[in-house]
Amino acid sequence: MYKATRDFIKARQQYSKYVVEQVSVKQIDGGKPNDCFNNACDAIDRTKGIKHTSGWIIGKFNKFTNSTEIIQHFWNVDKDGNHFDTTPLIGSEFEYVIDCEINAYGQQNYDNVDSCVASSLLLKNGKFVAVDVGQNGGLVYRNIESLSTNKLFEKDTKGSENDEAFANGRSAISIGEYMNIVMSQDSTFKIAA
Repeated sequence: MYKATRDFIKARQQYSKYVVEQVSVKQIDGGKPNDCFNNACDAIDRTKGIKHTSGWIIGKFNKFTNSTEIIQHFWNVDKDGNHFDTTPLIGSEFEYVIDCEINAYGQQNYDNVDSCVASSLLLKNGKFVAVDVGQNGGLVYRNIESLSTNKLFEKDTKGSENDEAFANGRSAISIGEYMNIVMSQDSTFKIAA
């Protein structure tokens, strides 16, 4: 288990009434890239006894940026408790962490949240930073005071995209450029939805 995975579970568990833990997930593809929520829902529609679940995929530590990407994600569980993911291109370098509180909160507050997908996170220098896709397609970084569920759903799509304090001085990129990074074999940052 990655150190970032251990740190994330410890920081997040205090805000969830469900167990937050690493799980083994079989990647079977069949869905659309960057559409995890709909992919998980589509699997339910196709097969009886399938449920969708929520959590996170946690990448390897990036020594060049001194950070780790933690992406909010959805996948499925069959009637025997086997986890599987139909979203393609996740890669084996990610660890899955189940966090059912995300799914429950999204359903209970459906009319009050912009999206059923929570903010993703960047763990940098021991601090968590929320990451959202801005209105212009760039990434918006924001300080997050805790990993409470309601804070994870407070999206900032109007903030300064690619704030240099968080993005290591990189200039703003378009969503197309971002998706090319996401889809490349060398990149570890993949967005959940």
